[in-house]
Amino acid sequence: MQRKWLLILLVGVFLTTSLPTSVMATQPITVMLNDEQLQFDASPVMENDRVLVPLRTVFEALGAVVDYDATTETITATKGQTRIRLQTFATHGFLNEEAVNLDAPAKVFQGRTMVPLRFVSEALGAGVRWDAWNRTVRINQASQPELKTGVLDDVNSIAWEYIRNDIAQLESSGSVKIIDSKMIRLELVKEFAQLTDTPIYVYALEYRLLPDDLSKVVLAGGMQVDEAGWLMETCSMGSPQLVISRKDGVTSLIGILWTGTVIEEGGDLETSLKALLERNN
Repeated sequence: MQRKWLLILLVGVFLTTSLPTSVMATQPITVMLNDEQLQFDASPVMENDRVLVPLRTVFEALGAVVDYDATTETITATKGQTRIRLQTFATHGFLNEEAVNLDAPAKVFQGRTMVPLRFVSEALGAGVRWDAWNRTVRINQASQPELKTGVLDDVNSIAWEYIRNDIAQLESSGSVKIIDSKMIRLELVKEFAQLTDTPIYVYALEYRLLPDDLSKVVLAGGMQVDEAGWLMETCSMGSPQLVISRKDGVTSLIGILWTGTVIEEGGDLETSLKALLERNN
């Protein structure tokens, strides 16, 4: 009798220790960023022992501005001085234009573009740890200035509103139709904490507009066209820099500083910003 119960006990121990291992492979993958779970609209997947996640959620959670060119299936993400470029199914990516081999390439899975989580996170300065037992990726990102994380969506919205206004102005003649647009860069240039009672942030903005017929566009005032036929944001005053403030939880556009104007005023960004603030008062 004792041997029988011993046998049952051993079988039970075997099952309780081996069952989680077999079940683990079917458990969903969880991604935690600084102890907060990220919510994806498509489940993360594992490929070549690397976790792939939907591109936009992870980039924006890490404070990056992301652009996707569907024509070339190229993903570009920018955060500060860091720029990442990935192309679906390519075995290498680019970090600040330097080629990096990938253990798992970006891919399209069930209609969604997925990117390698470890490469993306570490390229953007975050630490990554894989908890195999709980099938959880734990990302540790040091705290960032408020405007680069918590209100990034607000700044992004302001930038797109500026782009839409530019499109409306181009189309106002009735002869030009903009059929596509994309943001290339939205990068924090500098923060000014002492000029007013609330911090001011200056963001560099680059974007491209695609007309239906380039021949209908009058390239006046320093407008330029890139090699693919997209209109660039440049004009006779240079490129726009968005002057952003945040007060009482509200992110607002104070005005535009043009790079050409800053150069004409001596090249000092703070001097040009003070002049802009004085003009607005």
